[in-house]
Amino acid sequence: PLASLHLSFIFSYQGHNKNVATSNSARECIQKYFPHRKCFVFDTPVHRDKLKIIDQLSDSDLEERFVKQATEFCSYVLGNSLVKTIKGGIKVTGRLLAKLVMMYVDTIKSGKVPCLENAVVALAQTENSKAVEEAHSLYKQLLSEWTVLHTETQEELSNVHEICLKEALELFLDRSFKDDDQRFQTQLMVCRHLEYTSFTCFT
Repeated sequence: PLASLHLSFIFSYQGHNKNVATSNSARECIQKYFPHRKCFVFDTPVHRDKLKIIDQLSDSDLEERFVKQATEFCSYVLGNSLVKTIKGGIKVTGRLLAKLVMMYVDTIKSGKVPCLENAVVALAQTENSKAVEEAHSLYKQLLSEWTVLHTETQEELSNVHEICLKEALELFLDRSFKDDDQRFQTQLMVCRHLEYTSFTCFT
């Protein structure tokens, strides 16, 4: 297709002077990090007379040709894109990917220099704090529910505790993100210990 040929031309190297070298540096980065490239050309989404009020229009006002092109574009992206990963091969999808992108974009909008590693650290702090909170809440809930029926002896209470702890840990591990030093998991265990101690004292 002509679009793909044009894309290939854009990434061709033209000369060797300083300005060209600077320009080619960006090209090399794009080619390195995006080895598979495809160019798409879109017609205007609506009639030119309606472009000024495009935000007020509905999907039914979109040009049929544009809708077809957009559908083909989305199909290509969804069919060929790999799962996004960060350092260490950790997969980032769904909610985490959306939050990471938002944090990165917000940094750019604020005028600061974006750094993916800093965004990942900030995301891990937020997500792991929530993971501890949710896992601790689940532990308390399960402990209260199970002890009503299964705690006639200290041994039974201990068994219930182990069951509740297992469920809470599974939730935490599923919800947590890059808790590499297990700092937040340790925090959860401290909360769990305090909860269990206060519960046994109360009972």
